[in-house]
Amino acid sequence: MASKIYHIKLSDDDKKPKCALCDDFSIFYCNMNDLYYCENHIVGHDENEI
Repeated sequence: MASKIYHIKLSDDDKKPKCALCDDFSIFYCNMNDLYYCENHIVGHDENEI
């Protein structure tokens, strides 16, 4: 069965690249599209989200 966990919160030790939608540093990684997002863009970045 496939995992339903698509968004992973980065730890303090993880590398934090820029958000895919803005210049803020990311806090979450989305394994559905292999991109990083900040706290403001983690919700609603994908039309397939429930």
